[in-house]
Order: sequence, then C-alpha cells, then structure tokens
Amino acid sequence: MEVRTATTADLPAIVSIGFSAWKSTYDDLLDTKTVDRYLTTSYSLDGICLRLEDHVILVADHSDDIAAFADVIVETDKIIVAEVCTADRWRRSGFATELIEEAQSLDPHLPITSDVVLGNHGAEHFYERRGFVPGETVQIDFFGQQIVQRRWWRHPDIVAPPDGAS
Repeated sequence: MEVRTATTADLPAIVSIGFSAWKSTYDDLLDTKTVDRYLTTSYSLDGICLRLEDHVILVADHSDDIAAFADVIVETDKIIVAEVCTADRWRRSGFATELIEEAQSLDPHLPITSDVVLGNHGAEHFYERRGFVPGETVQIDFFGQQIVQRRWWRHPDIVAPPDGAS
C-alpha cells in the first residue's frame, strides 16, 4: 500500500468511492435530497477539481487500485480530515487508518480533527479506536438540512493503536 497525494488521474476512483460510501453511510441518517445535493455538488467534475486545487486529497493506493481517500485541510492551528471514504471491498483493511496517520504527518505538531454526523456510529467508533476523543457538537445547515455533528479531536502525541482495522 502507498499513501500519496491524489492526482487528476485518481479523480474517477475518488468519485466512485465517494458516491458509494455516502450512499451506504448517509441514506439512513440524512434526507435523500440532502445526500443527492451534496454528491451532485461535491462530486461533480467542477466540484472534485476545486477540492483537489483547494486542499490535499490523500489516496491509499493498493496495487494500482485506489482503496480509499481523505480530504485533508491543514490550518494554522489544526489539521481537519474533512472526509475519509473507503471502497466497499477494502473496508476494515487499514487503509483509512493509514490515511489518518499520513494526514497527521503533514504537520505532526498540530491536533487533528474530524466532524462526524451524530448517529454515524461506524465513524465514531473508527475515530475513537484511533485515539480521538469526542469534543463539542456543532449544528449546521448541510445542503438545506439542519444536522448536528460531533467534532472528534486527537492530540498530536497520540498514536493510533496498531490493530490495522478501519
């Protein structure tokens, strides 16, 4: 496995993984219209290209197959994992964990954070197992739907357990 910065050649795989992950994760947590609006905006050709220009997208490449990706925004006071998605066949194989660790390595002195929609127990469990702790809740308007997210934090001195599950 190689974790690297995404290129334009990776965009079709990122779009495919993102659509699948969002549909399987959020169809039961968010309104269908909300998920569709997000996917149409964020995974359109313009949307995904803007994301690639705006911030780092990391990919986990496994034998020339993109297994997972993470949108990572490095700010002056923290690293934000805005999104992490794994292809269905590669879930729980350690790829998302490797992406989180690579995100941390972009600035090892900063805390790392990710916002998780309340009720997304799989993501909450994922972050908790990697040394993150729950923080504040934030209510936002997400593509026309009011949602509540919990912000998960990890201090830079915390290292993920070596279990490899993701």
